[in-house]
Amino acid sequence: MNDLSSYELREADSIVFRLWDTRMSWCIRVFEEVDLSGVLVVKRIRTVDAAPLRLALRDILPVSAQNGWGAANSARLKLPVAILPKDPLLTFDVQVAGQAAHRISKSETVRLHAGYLVHAARQAGLTAPLPVANFFSAISNFQPGVWRIYLRGAASADSQPLRAYLDDGLFGTEGVLDDATFDVFLEMRDWFREFISPYAPYDHYSSAQNPLLALPDMKAAGLDVSPQGIEASLTALAYFLLEAKELAAEGEPSAQNFLRSYADFGRRWVALSECKVPLDEPFSIVMSEKRGILFEENLHKLKPSGDRFNDFFWMRKTLVRRTAFRDAETNQVNIVVTDPNVELVGVEPLTEKNDGIDVPLQLYKTPEVFYISSSSPSRSHRLKLVCRVQPSMTVRWLHWLILLAMVATPVGIGLAWEMFTWVTTGHLALMLTPITFAASLLLVREASPLSSELTSTFRRIITVGIGLLWVSVIALYLGQVVHTSEHSLQPKLSNQPK
Repeated sequence: MNDLSSYELREADSIVFRLWDTRMSWCIRVFEEVDLSGVLVVKRIRTVDAAPLRLALRDILPVSAQNGWGAANSARLKLPVAILPKDPLLTFDVQVAGQAAHRISKSETVRLHAGYLVHAARQAGLTAPLPVANFFSAISNFQPGVWRIYLRGAASADSQPLRAYLDDGLFGTEGVLDDATFDVFLEMRDWFREFISPYAPYDHYSSAQNPLLALPDMKAAGLDVSPQGIEASLTALAYFLLEAKELAAEGEPSAQNFLRSYADFGRRWVALSECKVPLDEPFSIVMSEKRGILFEENLHKLKPSGDRFNDFFWMRKTLVRRTAFRDAETNQVNIVVTDPNVELVGVEPLTEKNDGIDVPLQLYKTPEVFYISSSSPSRSHRLKLVCRVQPSMTVRWLHWLILLAMVATPVGIGLAWEMFTWVTTGHLALMLTPITFAASLLLVREASPLSSELTSTFRRIITVGIGLLWVSVIALYLGQVVHTSEHSLQPKLSNQPK
């Protein structure tokens, strides 16, 4: 195919919207391989077998392209590749029809995201006013990296991180928002969370559930972010969503699609690529990505206390990954786990809201591979992959033995004190030197990133314990409890009357 035989459709937003709306009709099969062998990096390769696009685009292609006679047999367009979480990407590559595809810029992606929401609302008979359209852009543009820093270590109900985030992001200094204005903002945040709950799971980092997170992006776009302007924009967005909800309650599918898309774009984004695709032949889309593992830091708070103790005792963490499982006629997921430090605990089917459901899965399982496949229209929307990451048994027992030896050392010193009038430096050296040497080797030896991550708490405990032991020894020596001459030892039994 040469350039003269291709339609130029890259500027047609309607093509992008149509392809996203009809993706279930042209995405025939999705095969996804998730490789968890890297432990701290998740690798994913996703292959989509796509049907010829002429039929999907028939009524919006140029007239000469609709029947195929004498028409171009390919098109240059912006193709929606996948919907991805707003987590940091280490690498991301796309090939379409055997050729490397070009990812479009973030600003263009945000424009198309906001445009799609306006389009989806229009399909339901709603026209988004300018303040609402501006919020759509800001919500799509929001990235949770900065917000994660403010939220780190805070309780879920704590409002102080949000206040600091807004003060810094909107005004560049703290203490600008007065209490009354901030209380109004919190009430509106809670309303949006409750409103979105039927369409998406609760997410700390979703700008659709908490539009306040998108306010710094609105300021960067030069929009009105005064307290009065913010309240007016939030009110306009709330009324618009209520109109859509009323239509959805009446059974309008376009309104339901709009609300689901709005909830999705707050926590995920659609990857779009400029590429050349055949119109009359099937083709493949191959996407590969690498992401750093984000451990479920708050997951342990939801576990029973016994499970939390077991996780601490065995120095392990839980990794949860979710993957789409109903975005094509057939979905296949292959999970590869070859690292002995990673154990795949299970696979759970999820609804669109990430609630667990009881549906049968075609599952093939070996110690290193999980394979799941389904073509059922009633299959789950997503799969939750639960992995347990832990160091080897040798490393775990080594840490515990050194920790127990540290605890036993002061016990040994106390027993020596009971047997003798005082303790000599020889006794202390006999007890302290081996444990200090072993602990030092453990703390300074070359450790893998996984080992450092999982044993960090124990390593800190051992470091503090060794320091306390030596401080105690110095205090005993300065207090003349420890002596250097062995002839000064006086067995207590010798002082007793015969």
